[in-house]
Formats: sequence, structure tokens, C-alpha cells
Amino acid sequence: MYTRAKKVLFNFAFLYFAPILFSFGLCSILFLIVGASPIFVYIKLLFGAFESPYWFSELILKITPLLLCSLAVMTALKVNFWNIGVEGQFCIGAWAAGGTAMALGWMPGYFLLPILALSGFICGILWISLPVIMKLRLKVNEIITTLLMNYIGILWLNHFIYGKWKGSDGFPYTKTFSNNASLPGIFGQRAHIGIFFGLVLVAGLYFMFGKTRFGYKSRVVGENAKAGLYGGINIIGVVLINALISGGLAGFAGMVDITGIHHRLHPNIILGYGYTALIITWLAKNNPIHILVVSVLFGILAVGGDMIQVYQVPNAIVKILQGVIFLSILTAEGLYNKFRILDSSI
Repeated sequence: MYTRAKKVLFNFAFLYFAPILFSFGLCSILFLIVGASPIFVYIKLLFGAFESPYWFSELILKITPLLLCSLAVMTALKVNFWNIGVEGQFCIGAWAAGGTAMALGWMPGYFLLPILALSGFICGILWISLPVIMKLRLKVNEIITTLLMNYIGILWLNHFIYGKWKGSDGFPYTKTFSNNASLPGIFGQRAHIGIFFGLVLVAGLYFMFGKTRFGYKSRVVGENAKAGLYGGINIIGVVLINALISGGLAGFAGMVDITGIHHRLHPNIILGYGYTALIITWLAKNNPIHILVVSVLFGILAVGGDMIQVYQVPNAIVKILQGVIFLSILTAEGLYNKFRILDSSI
């Protein structure tokens, strides 16, 4: 028992703690170049989100779309389907929910909000269905097709924002949705109940992939599809269901974002959540509980990045820090695997 705990502690220190510490040290040089104290900046980055109810509310807002999009990536990746198109599915879900909100804004919220959630989820499914069919029937690489669908989804959304849905004042955004189409707020700030949807999905997906027969089949297909085929598992059916759920979750994330924060459609809702979700999912090793933890960490850095701009420190440095952390952990894992292989061969 002691030996196992010692090994886990060593793995955590080598694979995570040391690379993150190295990243912080390396990026300290950038802070010194721009004339900022690295210690002061890191205190703001790591603890600034907890300074006031407002900043904690902003933290919740950052975590919510990151968590939902990361869960979408994870669901497809469980069966080794690389859904790089979460960004496009997010946009399509927002488009569908936004159009429905403007058309049915007169309905009571307890009827309208479930309809908006369903519209975002279904349109996310429809959007990913083409890459899924091409993958399963034509053996076309899903990385390429889902990535290209991102651009189509973004341009489709912008077509309506700059076109027939543009507001009467001429600016590129739609009219504001009715209050019935807005998610209830929490903490008396901008945060909304969308975070609870994410927490429920974390628990639900953890149970589904860890405790159900379908989850077992998904893990088998993801780890060794040939073994699953010999075991009588319907490979195409399992991949299809996981991929479609992934697209639906991404579309649902788009619905939560516009009904919880923006309350209208505009180009600024496209913030790269789908691409960041890929990094979060990889760092979390495709585990829903770990995804929640990593999403919180990324949210803390994002809020801290907004705060340090007040002190004339560019927010772009936070993006650089995230990238360096990712590369450092990737390098550490590569070194760990290499030396473990060498050690086992001696």
C-alpha cells in the first residue's frame, strides 16, 4: 500500500507538478520583460478569482462553457472518435437556440427553456452527423471533417448575425431575447444555473462510462476495437451513439452560453471554447471528474488574466502560459514513457 502511494505521488510530481512549476518559472521571464512582478502576477492569476463575489461569479462563467465543451470532446474520444468540431457545433447550437428564442419568446420560461435546450442539442447532433457518416461508411478521417465543419458553422452563424437577424440599429447582433429565454442567475451576479447542468453531466457521464454496460462497450471500443468486434460488440453502433451525444452536448453548450450570458447572438460568442476543450480533455486523461478539476484551473487562469490587464499586463501572456504548461506536461509524459520502456527492457 505504501509503495503504491509513493508511486502515485512520484507520478504526480513528475508528470504535473514539475512541468507546471517549470512553466511558471519560464513565463516569469515574460512578466519581467513587460515590467511586472512575477510573484504579484501569479498571486492575481491563482487567487484573484476569489477576491470578491463579482470575480467568483466570473469564474463560474468561465468554467461553464469549458466544462460542457470538454465533456463533449471526452464523450466522442471514449470510442477514439476525435471530435475537433466542438467549436462549430457550439455555434450551431447557439444559432438554433437563438433563432428559437426570437421566434418563441412569448412562451413561459418553463416551457421555452427546455425547448431551447432541445433545439441546441438536436442541431449539434445534426451538425456532427455528416462527419460521423463519412467516418463510419467512407472511412474519411474525422479530424479533417470535424475541423472543416468548424469554419462552416462559424460562417453560418455570422451569416444570420450580419444578415436577416441583424438588429434594427444596424450593428452585427440580434435583438435581445425575452426574459423568458434567459437562464436564472445565481449569487446575485452574472453567473447562472448552467454550471449545475455541467455538474450533473459530470456525474451522469462518470456513471455511464464507469458503471453501465454501454459504458463498458465504449471503453472496449476505444481501447481495442478489434477485441470488441471479437466480443460481439456492435462497433458502428457504439461509435455512432457516442459521437452523436458529443455533438449534442456541444450544441447544448452553445445554448447555455447565449441564454445564460449574452441573451442575444453576436460574433463575440465565438471565443475558442471548443479548441481549449481539447487541451483540457487531454490533460484530464479523458476522465469526467478530472475534466471538472482542469476546467476549474483553466477558469481561474482566465479570470486572473482579465484581472492583470488592470495592471498593464497583457492577457495574451496567460494564453502563452497555458500553452507552455501543455507542452511541458506533454514533454514530461513522453520522457516518463521513454524511460519506463528503457527500464523494463534492461
